[in-house]
Amino acid sequence: MKGFIPKAQRALACVAVVWLSINVAAGDTTRPAGEDGVHDAQDGWGRACYTPSGRAHILAHDGGLSFTLDDGRELRLADLSLPHNQVSVSDEAGWREQLIGQNVGVYQSVGAAENGDRYGRLIGDLRLPPHSNSLLATVLSEGLALVDPAHMSGVCVDALFVAEGEAESGRRGLWSTPNLVRDADDGGLADEAGIYVIVEGLVKSVGETSQTTYLNFGDEYRTDFTALARRGDTKGWTLSLPSLKGERVRLRGVLEAWNGGMIRLEHQRQVEVLQAPRLGR
Repeated sequence: MKGFIPKAQRALACVAVVWLSINVAAGDTTRPAGEDGVHDAQDGWGRACYTPSGRAHILAHDGGLSFTLDDGRELRLADLSLPHNQVSVSDEAGWREQLIGQNVGVYQSVGAAENGDRYGRLIGDLRLPPHSNSLLATVLSEGLALVDPAHMSGVCVDALFVAEGEAESGRRGLWSTPNLVRDADDGGLADEAGIYVIVEGLVKSVGETSQTTYLNFGDEYRTDFTALARRGDTKGWTLSLPSLKGERVRLRGVLEAWNGGMIRLEHQRQVEVLQAPRLGR
């Protein structure tokens, strides 16, 4: 795995920063600093977010984010997506081939179905030798995939966004490609239906019915980009969607061909409120 392990070590530090900061804020200062503290931090993150499920050797991959193990199980990396129009960027890194034959720790995400997804795949993370570094965090910090919030919440998904932020700030992998983050004013969004995207723009208005909230990014909903959230999906959210009027936000999800393009919001962390524009940064 030449070239991939050092990157996994860097990703481990990202996870540690999140976990340690949250514990300090909560008054827990028992974890040591330094290298041992970094590994201890990942252990704490792992216990909170994953259930260990033994060890196995990686037998094959599907060219995406799923891996076949030599014990017959298949695992898909949790809460990640890869834009179909950017697959070649991730493929060029050759990272999947470097994993074949590796003896890895298998971890299932807390919150995911115990018996796997509808395809029977476990949803979780793989820990790489020699220091049990998170494959999830490594893939994100190198820009090989994007966070797609689905099963995880709280500190678990926070750590993923920190790792993704490393790739964005360093312009690595997918983040080195132009127009990865789409402008909500782009009139061609509906033409890319079915693709996982990140869209940034100003919420011009908010519409509400008894069951649905709409974030409108233009004056004409029939031709402009919109986000939709069902009331049942937003129960328990700390974010108030109606309060987003006039705010600049980033949304992520699969584009649907509805009017000028639409993203369906089913997880609070699909929405990021920005303090300043980040398009083209």
